[in-house]
Amino acid sequence: MRRIVSVLLALSVVASVPAQEVITGKLKVAFGHAKQADGSYKDLTGMELPFKAEKIKTSEINPYKWRLKQLQNWMAGYQPPVAGGGSTTEALQPIYLADHQALLINAPYGVIGEQDSPSVLDDISPLSGSVGKQWVNLMFAFDTPVASPQFLIRWTLFSSFTAGRGAGVSAVNPWPISPTYPLDFGVIWNQAVPIGTYKVTISVASAGVSAPTNTFWFAQQFREVTTPVNPDADFDNRIRNVFNQEAPPQIGASSINFWLDEPADGLYDETEVDIFGSVENPQQGNLLLGIEANTTGSISEVTPLFLSQNIGANTSGNIVSVLFENDSDVYSSNMDWNGARQNPASEVELTGFSPSATIDAYGSNLRVGCVSGSGNIRLQYYRYGGASPGWVTVKTIPVTGGLVNSLHFWTAGNPSEFVHPTSRQIKMRIGMFPGNTSRTFQMQIDKATWTIGRP
Repeated sequence: MRRIVSVLLALSVVASVPAQEVITGKLKVAFGHAKQADGSYKDLTGMELPFKAEKIKTSEINPYKWRLKQLQNWMAGYQPPVAGGGSTTEALQPIYLADHQALLINAPYGVIGEQDSPSVLDDISPLSGSVGKQWVNLMFAFDTPVASPQFLIRWTLFSSFTAGRGAGVSAVNPWPISPTYPLDFGVIWNQAVPIGTYKVTISVASAGVSAPTNTFWFAQQFREVTTPVNPDADFDNRIRNVFNQEAPPQIGASSINFWLDEPADGLYDETEVDIFGSVENPQQGNLLLGIEANTTGSISEVTPLFLSQNIGANTSGNIVSVLFENDSDVYSSNMDWNGARQNPASEVELTGFSPSATIDAYGSNLRVGCVSGSGNIRLQYYRYGGASPGWVTVKTIPVTGGLVNSLHFWTAGNPSEFVHPTSRQIKMRIGMFPGNTSRTFQMQIDKATWTIGRP
């Protein structure tokens, strides 16, 4: 176990990405096997997987340090977290997301600045019900100091962690990895890209990958390209992993620590655990990572049937305005500047009906914003059941002029509690807390619908 110094690279998460900095193409599978229905294994080598990459702008901020002994004491009681929420439900649904950009947090992503980081392990607890569900899309990130790099990206999913083995012995299982292990595969990055940091989404449906357990350990490694391809080739120390360190995962769960493989040898022992920040004030340390899976349930987009302006005054638009986005039809409302400070200055309540009283996923899809200034939009769901019925604040969305998209899934308990057991009524409230007192300030809603999943 080591003390690690990290340098975090800043990303303005609300900045637009120029069109020329979005790259699309196909990456070739360098090695890997998919298990077939008859128990045999299919070699995936040579298969091409489509991808999209977006360049991330970065800048350095101050490092954090911590005391080694305290980290050892903290790690002694480590247990992986359990993901909340319902089981996966739709044909294509996010089952894990660790990307504070999804929360519109204007804060940095992270890379480790004073040590090489081509090999990192992170514990992943996707939404319950994800075991065995085929992955469709995998989002990850890397940082390169050279233009047009060529390197091997290797992903391995380990099914369990065994503490107490000590240094020099793999704490994750299975080890060693069989050549036909179906949760170990890789692609070659050979795209002509400038120096920088990239967030990449790749279609992995053909690779036959799925979560082996409710909590698994995900290794991401950057290695040199050899001929023939060698999954155990030397590490490419130029390429660095990228971290989500400003907020816990938005979908699924992960502990605040990660395992930095140093010196990089592909073996993760329990002494290689690290965190950002300090033990007294730890900072989230998860790989920037997202997973979408193909599931067997059904999903519905539910539109509101009723809209009421609880606070403030409607200036334009009606309930039809919030059903579709980017259609030049926006619901707008003025502020009530005479209300109590703890209340929003404008608030809209939406009511709809769930297709079923028993659901296993509950979320909302918003496109909201403001005119003439900045502020925070509060999203609330109404809970009909459970120990504390009533309005529940689930998200705060910072807005600064214009409109932003916000997707949210409830992952902290039983989603059926938000559906009335007999009428199947569902409700949400969208409220604006303005950052200034301009008389021209308005809240805008371009879209507000629910996402309901059923078993």
